[in-house]
Amino acid sequence: MGGVWPLVGRGEELALVVEQLRLGASSAVVVAGAAGVGKTRFAAEVMLAAERQRCATAWSTATRAAATIPFGAFAHLLPVPGPGAGGRLELLRRAGSALGERAGGRRLVLAVDDAHLLDDASAALVHQLASTATAFVIATVRSGEPVRDSILALWKDGPAQYLEIQPLAEAEVRRLLALALGGEVEGATMLRLWEATHGNALFLHELVSDGLERGTLSARSGVWRWTGLLDPGARVAEIVRARIGTLSAADRRALELVAFAEPIEVSLLERLIGDGGLERLQRRGLVALERSDRRVDARLVHPLYGEILRRGAVPRRALAARVAEALAATGARRRQDLLRLGTWRLEGGVIGAPELLAAAAWRAWASSDPMLAERLATAAVDGGGGFEARFTLALALRSQERFQQADALLAHLVPDAREHLQRVRVADARAAGLWGMGMAEEAKRLLLDAEAQASDRDAREELAAIRATVLAFSGHAAASLAVARPILARPAAGDRVRVRAGLAAVIALCLTGGADEANALVTDLREPALRLADELPFVASQLFAAHALALTLAGQLGDVHQQAQFEYERALVNRAHEPLALWAMVLGRVLLGQGALHRARSLLQEAAALYAESDPVGLGTVCLALLAQACAQSGERAAAEQALARARATHRPAFRTFDSELGLACAWTAAVAGDLPAATGEALRVADAAHAAGHHAHVALALHELTRLGEVTAAANRLRALNDTVDGPLIDAYAAHAEALVADDGHALDRAGVALEVIGAQLLAAEAFAEACWAHRQHGRVASSTRSATRAAVLIERCGTPQTPALTKLGDVAALTRREREVASLAAGGLSNAAIAERLVLSVRTVEHHLEHAYQKLGVRRRSQLAQHLLVPSRRD
Repeated sequence: MGGVWPLVGRGEELALVVEQLRLGASSAVVVAGAAGVGKTRFAAEVMLAAERQRCATAWSTATRAAATIPFGAFAHLLPVPGPGAGGRLELLRRAGSALGERAGGRRLVLAVDDAHLLDDASAALVHQLASTATAFVIATVRSGEPVRDSILALWKDGPAQYLEIQPLAEAEVRRLLALALGGEVEGATMLRLWEATHGNALFLHELVSDGLERGTLSARSGVWRWTGLLDPGARVAEIVRARIGTLSAADRRALELVAFAEPIEVSLLERLIGDGGLERLQRRGLVALERSDRRVDARLVHPLYGEILRRGAVPRRALAARVAEALAATGARRRQDLLRLGTWRLEGGVIGAPELLAAAAWRAWASSDPMLAERLATAAVDGGGGFEARFTLALALRSQERFQQADALLAHLVPDAREHLQRVRVADARAAGLWGMGMAEEAKRLLLDAEAQASDRDAREELAAIRATVLAFSGHAAASLAVARPILARPAAGDRVRVRAGLAAVIALCLTGGADEANALVTDLREPALRLADELPFVASQLFAAHALALTLAGQLGDVHQQAQFEYERALVNRAHEPLALWAMVLGRVLLGQGALHRARSLLQEAAALYAESDPVGLGTVCLALLAQACAQSGERAAAEQALARARATHRPAFRTFDSELGLACAWTAAVAGDLPAATGEALRVADAAHAAGHHAHVALALHELTRLGEVTAAANRLRALNDTVDGPLIDAYAAHAEALVADDGHALDRAGVALEVIGAQLLAAEAFAEACWAHRQHGRVASSTRSATRAAVLIERCGTPQTPALTKLGDVAALTRREREVASLAAGGLSNAAIAERLVLSVRTVEHHLEHAYQKLGVRRRSQLAQHLLVPSRRD
């Protein structure tokens, strides 16, 4: 990463200043903003633009040290005054003349950085240069800082344009990081950097630079990730310390306490720091209050303040003990208070009741922090904790893939499991550990033995439901449904039992194509699944994710995209590792189905990187298989082959649920390498294997992929036969597409393209239109061919840069250029030629010229005929 980052998010402001410079519309611009917001970087970009306009440029930086020296900021630009230089007015005149002479007859552009620090003489000189138009001045000032009257007069009474630079928006930070790092940044890292900097460009640059230097920010599995603590560098620390300023000892301790415990309830904080302290910190602009439910919390105004303050704070152990004692005295009533109290007691060395630490450990495990859960549970066990402490410790170890240690602990717990639910939980945890070790048959036998020994019906049925989940993950969908459906049909079954059985059934239905039944189940079980979040922390997320995948394979892409995006963002905010990896994978799969290949790749890379850290189930292989498909369909052979190799290396033979996706990754990787016979052979093998397993949804997917790869006849009849087996609109669209290809019917291919686009499968629609283009052309229908090509081109742009066999059908057909499509689309939307010209910054004559070309290529005569040949309406914009 270079030292100078690209300028992002300042396009409008930069264009405004550069245009004023070009037209001579003003003679000064004052750029204001907070420290680190990017004022200097913006001014530097203006100076580059000035040099491109062949202006003479000069740069001056004001400093506190030079503020006591007349003309100190311009000492390097002005000649040394000789004896008898005269008074101040004469000095101003000579200084202005000297700067003017530097320009050598060209227009002078003078940048004055940190103009709020100028001495009186320098400020007067800047005002004189701008007022007399001797130079075009761009001056930066820090918001909220006092400035000399001469500088203030520039925009209050004088010639200057005042421009306030705001921090970057979150989307701009994402774009800037991608450009600066040369790759996508994972969602969790992006969120951490955004929350730490709030769009402050300097803070962002320094954090990223330090992260790269220390190795805490690195590219892993194709995506940039931050591991470890955010560590602000010396420059950021200096700015923060200057902003905090000098505090009394009491206020300093209070601020350090907020930094340690934020967000901290106001009543608890006031108990710790006494009256008046919080109010003083608020007045200094260091602490902000925010409402959270029925309480008011205090936190630092900027997250980086906390990082700096915690470096010089009193020992954490003393702070932790003090805050834990105060929180315990308030009753720790909030849901998250339990984890905070347990963590603070652990850090403060005040262990207290082991039951509290065990409960905090459970909360940490449920929050996807198994390492903290291990620390808390270990302390609880050491303090004499019983079943819950030891059980939670085993779960924490299993989540870290330390399966044998976890199983040893659980085996010792079997005699201590006195209650029905305890026996179920131990058997469930042991089965999950055996599954993680690839011992699926052993997991099923353990659950069968536990079922046989259970005397309570709910316990027996819950164990059966867990076994049904193991069957579903093993690829035995029909057997899973045979176990789960009778449990779900019993009206008296408890919520816990029904939710566990529902999870197994929805996973199996995802494979068999029963999206309608999965819909009904999730609708019925959503509320109890959420209500059981404390007892079964991950089951609701797994249930909804399986449902989302079932809807994706059924073609309900619009609704499932919204759901997956919501769940992914919620997991990001909650910093929950397991749900975040799961929903990054699901959202990536949805986007792959929609043809949004670039975004799909980014999310699948993120999910794969997360699963590389911890993958107790085996979903990392699925992420990598999907990633290989996305790369191959983008024409990225090396990336596809690398992802496929990693998928094969991590594949667990017991995990058969998504074998089809791995097989299709092999097919697409062969295709991008140019071996279409191998690709079609692999896709056919996947279809046959899925058929033998009863995975009808994957049969449909594989057969349509076979169609996309060019082997149409073998797929068409089999796709139509699945119409009564697989739910959703996608199977009918698949079959219609294949049948139109067999018939070489361009009009039917156009209709297939429409149907696929309405579903939201934009890449598949683009391929159908490309094939329609070819079919029309072969039959001499030039205008129809061009219309289909235009529709394909519009969709291809939405998908990024896909490269699939079907898209080669576009050949050299003269589709509209990008500009012709823009003009024609606006005309179809009802805009006049003059309005289009204004929108696109073109002349009216140029608009007319583009429209004439579009009419000729599309074979139309009137404006009203354009709409049907450009954008196909979809259910969602």
